[in-house]
Amino acid sequence: AREARPELEREYASPMRHQLNIVCRRMFRAFWRSPNYLFTRLFNHFAVAFVSGLTYLNLDDSRSSLQYTVFVMFQVTVLPALIISQVEVMFHIKRALFFREASSKMYSPITFATAIVTAELPYSVLCAVVFYICLYFMPGLQATPSRAGYQFFMILITEVFAVTMAQGLASMTPSPRISAQFDPFIIIIFALFCGVTIPAPQMPGFWRAWLYQLDPFTRLIGGMVTTALQGLSVVCKPHELNQFTAPENSTCGEYMQPFFANGGSGYLVNNSTHDCEYCAYKVGDEFYKPLNMSFANR
Repeated sequence: AREARPELEREYASPMRHQLNIVCRRMFRAFWRSPNYLFTRLFNHFAVAFVSGLTYLNLDDSRSSLQYTVFVMFQVTVLPALIISQVEVMFHIKRALFFREASSKMYSPITFATAIVTAELPYSVLCAVVFYICLYFMPGLQATPSRAGYQFFMILITEVFAVTMAQGLASMTPSPRISAQFDPFIIIIFALFCGVTIPAPQMPGFWRAWLYQLDPFTRLIGGMVTTALQGLSVVCKPHELNQFTAPENSTCGEYMQPFFANGGSGYLVNNSTHDCEYCAYKVGDEFYKPLNMSFANR
């Protein structure tokens, strides 16, 4: 009897490298020929970022701008909501083709997964750039290369995370309609327990112990907020100052000295007078530390 030849008993006729080469090129071409999908995704990113940028246009160094900066960072959490349903529909369309071709052993599931993730990457980068330019520079946030580069990197990571999460959900469900049932629940959970809508110190202990830690947006918000506010000088506007009167025979500086000596935040407008005006924050670090955020953990 003729000896069996192992190279003829492979599951797939072509090697993995050849599969990836052919399927990736085909997937890139298929995405390029779907302009409605790509344009809609790009327009959504531009519209949301542009409106948010106009809302917080040219923030200053006032106390209220600290909170507005946190809200700007929070807008990044809408990225999954913008694209998750679109990505799921596209994945189901491509997976239907894969099922047909997989029955003929044309290429492996790993090849398909690699190709569809890779084909999304150029458009993820493009959407992240458009979203970042509008959202970050219109409010006038710190534009130093280290700060601005970090913020773009976080937005890009979030974009890729949203795409791959949508593909993961789609891969576990039989149809886009079923996939869409999970989207609101996941997005709401991510937004509620990331430490913005409910600050971590005020969150019920049960949720803070595990869900706050598991929420991926906890790291996103913590990194972006501390990077945006760390070392940022604060100058309160007149209506943001807390006014009080120091005791007799005492200046504002003398009266508040024990408070500052024990780690109290903020500053006095004038130390030598009897009528005191106090600003609650001197630098942005004093704003985010009570929110359980740390620049060292970014």
